[in-house]
Amino acid sequence: MLRSSSTKAMVVMVLVSRRSAHTVSRKWGALCEKCGKRHDIDSRSPILPFLTGAHTVNRPAFDAAIAAQLARNLVHTAQDAAFGTLDASGAPNVSHVAVATLVDGSPVLLISDLAVHTQNVKRDNRASLLFVAAEGESADTNTRARVTLNGRLVPLEDVAAGRDRFLRRHKDAAGYIDFADFRLMRFVVEGAHLVAGFGRITDLSPEAILAPADMVAGLAKMDAGGCAHMNEDHLDALEVMAVAIAGGPAGHWTAVALDPQGIDMTDGTRTVRVEYDAPVADGLGLRTALKTLADRGRAMRQSAA
Repeated sequence: MLRSSSTKAMVVMVLVSRRSAHTVSRKWGALCEKCGKRHDIDSRSPILPFLTGAHTVNRPAFDAAIAAQLARNLVHTAQDAAFGTLDASGAPNVSHVAVATLVDGSPVLLISDLAVHTQNVKRDNRASLLFVAAEGESADTNTRARVTLNGRLVPLEDVAAGRDRFLRRHKDAAGYIDFADFRLMRFVVEGAHLVAGFGRITDLSPEAILAPADMVAGLAKMDAGGCAHMNEDHLDALEVMAVAIAGGPAGHWTAVALDPQGIDMTDGTRTVRVEYDAPVADGLGLRTALKTLADRGRAMRQSAA
């Protein structure tokens, strides 16, 4: 688990639901004073708050590592984003695009030559993307986490790989992705601004969003095959990671993307992400990381039972 020096000694306060409040008096996996059960707190979970079994746990710290992970989670799990470009007069224009990610973490967009935003980026490829977390229990939209990426839109170099990753996230796009006026484009991240809630605001570098460059090529070779293998032979592991660690609802979860830092999973309606304890660059590292996560998820589920 990723733990900062400040969080190691911190006492964690746990708010479960509006109906009951549980106080955890020990750090990073403790006995709840109300129900008497142990609640393991996964410090790598990107969800704020996130679920551990039946209890909703608020993370006790907001440091650079957690901010970067939350930003990556927003980017990797989004189905769409607000897309900012500059029109012919230099005025801002905001539209909507479907998004996926490449193995290095760069967003990939499918855009049409007929769209205004496409004409805009042909003149000036500077652009921005806004990713916003799904609505939670609060009616106040300002509490929703969001991250803005600033950068440029450029042609996608490996169209076949980008096409495959995009279609895993957007199956319906198979009906039009090969139309003559559609093209896949890569968003080059040059900076990011994260708002994770009140008082949780920070700027992030491209390196905080993207995977380590020297690890991308190795994982790119295993991405498609690794997802297929997990979906054929390890659905139980995917389900426990998606539900117990990422806080998704019970259901049929499948892998849609692998990268050096984590795995993205979908139940057909939503996407969740779980990151490894450390980035991986090869098959052995990937297998070890996924097994560690699956074992952790099972332990969390058992302790919450």
